[in-house]
Amino acid sequence: MAEAFEDRYAVAALSLLGTVPDSAGVDERRLARAERRFGVVLPEALRGYYLTLGSLRELNDAHNRLLAPRDWFLDNGKLVFMVENQAVVYWGVEAATSPDDDPPVFQGVNRLPKEIEWHPECDRCSEFLLVMLHWQAVMGGLEWLGMADKAGPAVANHLAATWRRAGGYNEMVAFRREGRAACLLTDGGGQLYVGGRTEAEFESVAAELRAIGVKLNQL
Repeated sequence: MAEAFEDRYAVAALSLLGTVPDSAGVDERRLARAERRFGVVLPEALRGYYLTLGSLRELNDAHNRLLAPRDWFLDNGKLVFMVENQAVVYWGVEAATSPDDDPPVFQGVNRLPKEIEWHPECDRCSEFLLVMLHWQAVMGGLEWLGMADKAGPAVANHLAATWRRAGGYNEMVAFRREGRAACLLTDGGGQLYVGGRTEAEFESVAAELRAIGVKLNQL
């Protein structure tokens, strides 16, 4: 099962970036030391991500921050592995010694000095990580960035029909093509964020959106 997770993450990152360095993963010995320190066993979906892409800063620190194993922490039964860019929220999985392969991810609202308030975020850890990978790409992981306000049903239908769906949870759905990523927020009238690896790939997205009546503003 772990190999399947690793393959999915590697394919997505390679499609977005074009090349992924051999150093992109975290050494398994580091994971094992952290597991012993915190008294947990990582779910295979999360282990596979760290082994494959856990040190790939372009897609792990562009907006939110994937925590290095030494920086994990435990809170109210959750193993916290990611923090939002302003530390407003955290993300974690249930801290367990016999976890499910692909468990739910929980969002923890930072209410300091009060305790973190935890809520369900995504039913499957692997889907959360794939969507977040694409969100990081459109938030700075790719060089050419843009957004469109009030992206309506035509945009959603276009992306669903012509792009590869990477996953979705809550009000976000992520898509990709070679060298390009798109994240559609379906609440608040709909906002679309896109990223392109090159100017030409970015402009190709802008042109196809113009064809359906949507203006893409470069960021």
